[in-house]
Amino acid sequence: MFLIDKIQELMEYDSAGEENRYEAQVRHIEWLNKWHVLVYEYGSLIWEIEDINVKILQKCKSIRNNCKNAWSKEVAKKFGALIKIVKTLGKLKEFFDEKDAESLPKNLYSLGVLNDPTYFYNGLVTSKKVTKISCGGMFTIFISENKLFSMGDPAFGRLGRDDTSPGVAEVNLQANIIPKYISAGYSHAFAINTIGEIYGWGCTDNGRLGICERDVSEWHRSMTRPIKIPVFEIYDSFRIPVGREIFFKTISAGSVHSSAISVDNTLYTWGSACYTGHPPITSPTGQQCLIHVWRPTILKELKGIQMRHVDCQQGGYHNLAISYRGIVWSWGHNRVGQCGRCNLHREIYDLPSLECFQTSGGDAVDARSGISWNYAEEDFALIPEYILPVGVVPIGRIIKHIEAGWGHSAFIDINGNLLLCGRNCSGQLGVNPLECPKNNRQHPYLMSPTLIQNLSNVQDVCLKSDATFVLDGRGILYSFGNNARPGYMSGGENNQLVLNLLDSGDLHLRYTPLGRITEEMTDYRILPCAWQTVNDTFEVNRLPKLNLFGGVSIMYILV
Repeated sequence: MFLIDKIQELMEYDSAGEENRYEAQVRHIEWLNKWHVLVYEYGSLIWEIEDINVKILQKCKSIRNNCKNAWSKEVAKKFGALIKIVKTLGKLKEFFDEKDAESLPKNLYSLGVLNDPTYFYNGLVTSKKVTKISCGGMFTIFISENKLFSMGDPAFGRLGRDDTSPGVAEVNLQANIIPKYISAGYSHAFAINTIGEIYGWGCTDNGRLGICERDVSEWHRSMTRPIKIPVFEIYDSFRIPVGREIFFKTISAGSVHSSAISVDNTLYTWGSACYTGHPPITSPTGQQCLIHVWRPTILKELKGIQMRHVDCQQGGYHNLAISYRGIVWSWGHNRVGQCGRCNLHREIYDLPSLECFQTSGGDAVDARSGISWNYAEEDFALIPEYILPVGVVPIGRIIKHIEAGWGHSAFIDINGNLLLCGRNCSGQLGVNPLECPKNNRQHPYLMSPTLIQNLSNVQDVCLKSDATFVLDGRGILYSFGNNARPGYMSGGENNQLVLNLLDSGDLHLRYTPLGRITEEMTDYRILPCAWQTVNDTFEVNRLPKLNLFGGVSIMYILV
């Protein structure tokens, strides 16, 4: 209702008045600036008002007719920019609505294996029809017929069940709990039910699961069964909840931290100190110190911005977040530029040898929750900063999709262009590694999101640890990056992959290089290679409607 009230207030703006021309121009510009601020904060959410662009247009025409002498070039220019961004946000809303639509049950296939091939294999994974899937560190969880299943390595209790066999089995969710959204990290996982409650299981170290409340004896305990992770608006001095309960719509589990977005589009993070995006605190000695965050906590740097999605999955260490305005923020590990920006250099110290102390806000901080600063400060982008759509790409480019991989990141803009940044040891950025700068560990990388020239109309992207898969609007699948390890190749066995589709026969795919492979790089491909159908079951060079989901060393296809 708050957004609707704001729009209604702007619509009631009275352009008539006795002021002179200059005063009228100032008043019109102030009114248009309020619209721009509203659009920045709420983005495509303004399209909750039906035909919002038409209503703004009609209002502005009314203003111009009432006081034509005050409709200056500056006013007209600001009005034109407003209409343009509102129309673009309409396209963004269409994309978001399509993403949010309930998925039809599909067949699940895998490409690639993990360290132990008994966990995964190429081809059909299960006869169950899958609607949602998430890949973590050597394990996978998926939803089928309103039930949650897991498979893979049972270490840390990350399968969420008493049965520790690696095969497909149901997660032990409480009775009548229907999973709606899921996320698998490196050693822990989450599920959000239909009313927005979070359930988590797996490793609890550093607060990544959102429980334990700095109890040292609990640091190394693993939860083998899902438990509810309660989140409340306010806690008293004894950490007892006294405010309303917070409900969530999306969540993302990283390696040692987690992030989630509430139903009112507020971003929360928790877990290991370096990766949550929360700023250092000041100790009694005046030093800047990092602490672990033990329960889901609002990320104050982004408070008030209507957040759409956050991604730190695959058990990664960096974070990408996108707002309903199509603006992207990043923070976390950034040794190879995976955050798409330079790091903020600051002095960080260990916490003092005190049991606890009070922060300026009155919160008690347990010194035992501090960390030792074992990394060079340039390895981290500690605080969220927006990286797109300004600076490294043309102003006005709106991002509609983000993907945080293990060491590189992907962005798709509203026009279907693909941008990549981060580690490029195997050509996974579509750029020759020999032409990239290197960090102090001699890893080639690109710090700025870079446009991939060979691809257009990109619909989906999937990142493995050192390979990239891209699906375009024509239904053609491309891949580039590592091609050296058996079962891990972005080109498949003998350059061909066979998916045994249950309803449509076999779909044979092969890849065709789109560019030359240099002699120095026989183990990987730099330029995208297209996968093509080689049988008559489907239209030539067109895949059936599919979805891509990637893990550290495996990719899944839902067909």
